Amino acid sequence: MLRHIDLPRALLRGRYMAAAATMEHTGVPLDTPLLAKLREQWSGIQDRLIAEIDANYGVFEGRTFKADRFAALLEREGIPWPRRDSGRLDLSDDAFRQAARTDARIAPLRELRSSLSELRLYDLAVGEDGRNRCLLSAFCSRTGRNQPSNSKFIFGPSVWLRGLIKPPPGYGLAYIDWAQQEFGIAGALSGDQAMMAAYQSGDPYLAFAKQAGAVPAHATKYTHQAEREQFKQCVLAVQYGMGPDSLAARIGQPPIVGRQLIRLHQEAYSVFWRWSDSAVDHAMLSRSISTVFGWRVNTSPNCNPRFFRNFPMQANGAEMLRLACCLATERGIEVCAPVHDAVLIAAPLHRLDDDVATMREAMREASLIVLDGFELTTDVKVVRYPGRYEDPRGKEMWARVMGLIGEGPIEANVAPERQNVAIREVFSIVSSTCKSKWDPNRFKLEHNVAQGIGSVSRRKSHMMRMAGMPFLRGPIPMHWLHEASKLGVSALWVGCVLWHLAGLKKTSTFLVSNLHLHRWGIDRRAKSRALKALSNAGLITVEGRGKRSPRVTIVVADNEGADSCSHPEPFGNVRSTP
Repeated sequence: MLRHIDLPRALLRGRYMAAAATMEHTGVPLDTPLLAKLREQWSGIQDRLIAEIDANYGVFEGRTFKADRFAALLEREGIPWPRRDSGRLDLSDDAFRQAARTDARIAPLRELRSSLSELRLYDLAVGEDGRNRCLLSAFCSRTGRNQPSNSKFIFGPSVWLRGLIKPPPGYGLAYIDWAQQEFGIAGALSGDQAMMAAYQSGDPYLAFAKQAGAVPAHATKYTHQAEREQFKQCVLAVQYGMGPDSLAARIGQPPIVGRQLIRLHQEAYSVFWRWSDSAVDHAMLSRSISTVFGWRVNTSPNCNPRFFRNFPMQANGAEMLRLACCLATERGIEVCAPVHDAVLIAAPLHRLDDDVATMREAMREASLIVLDGFELTTDVKVVRYPGRYEDPRGKEMWARVMGLIGEGPIEANVAPERQNVAIREVFSIVSSTCKSKWDPNRFKLEHNVAQGIGSVSRRKSHMMRMAGMPFLRGPIPMHWLHEASKLGVSALWVGCVLWHLAGLKKTSTFLVSNLHLHRWGIDRRAKSRALKALSNAGLITVEGRGKRSPRVTIVVADNEGADSCSHPEPFGNVRSTP
């Protein structure tokens, strides 16, 4: 067996696991008092956020995002938007993320949707010392990158929540990332001198525009901001494997403009394009593709060529980050977390500047090693106590939430007919580190409800006699079932079981174990195939959790069948009996 092991690379990966364990032990310092306040008031904050932000859009009905209203908004404002093969608007988070990068009008709406549908504050893993720690899940992605849980890792949820990152007294934090890492990797590995020169100019996007002859040689990002933005989007589109039509939609221009930009990129960086085409051909013929350090992915003829084009940049970027983390932790740097193409470090204030210099040197060395002598530059953002970390993309949302908290206690917007409930519903388990004590009185029946328990109507009595029988409790959209039926009997049956579980758990997001489905005659292979089919159809989202049960969210559709946000609240009154 030893002769089949690439021992030097195996030792390097083992070396990174030691660095990963060190980083997991260090953790990210958080403002825990503020987190506790957010958790306490989050339900009410959601309603106030919708009321405040949606006043400029008018696309929400209660807590439900309405696709038809959003389509009308796009048409009214002249905002281009990608569509699915079916012709419907692509309402995935990725589509909103890409749109928010190019159109500032979409950014607040994207943050609101993300906060409502994905943010689960009680899932954020925080220790007694106020540090966020979770499994980094090294090598879990196909490109070899870390893949920590989006709900447990502070860098996983909406970017505005990163404002909770705060150095402890006497400490400072530094966020250090490689500048335009993927562009530099592409130029260095392909040997394209023009691309490398563009990177070394300090502004590869403007340099590309100059090389293409679109702006004069004396142009700056201030004098030709619009042109620079278009060429920046072209560079990013090429890195993501996007076609000209997708690029045109992204920048709000006709398809001919997208084709022209791609053509200019191909002419300016012809060496890169020949290398990229060769990488795709090699991967398809040899059925594998690997990094400079031997991280290999076996392929099949059905693989998407865009994955092969993007793999060298993503996977070699992962190699670079792993090597930099090894060098830094071995030199005594307190690395709190790796973040895609960056690291967050902490240090006492008296040595913060020295540790930043040491970390940047480690990242420089890593780029030289991976790219065979080509150096990538780094940018740094330093935060000293009592300051806090701030992501520019979430600055506006953070300010809104802090403003709402500053207004005092916020009560959730609950419909009057649902205020008197028989039993207080508990949707989350409070962390053991919470200072408040468990109070059993919270689970008592309300006095006025308890007095009326004896008077049960005939219909209520009939429903109680059905308590031993499994059933579905709606409303369940017929369109959802219709779409599921197109995927086959197994997918439809699994979909029905998912709705049953949603009623049991009173939430649209829940774990689906093999045991849950086995009682309905569904084995784990059939479960896996059905969940994948339902996810591809946009009827559910599935969050993989390694060898543990996946977390599934049912995606409800509006009247026209386009996706809309789904949250736990609509299932608060759903009751289904096993």
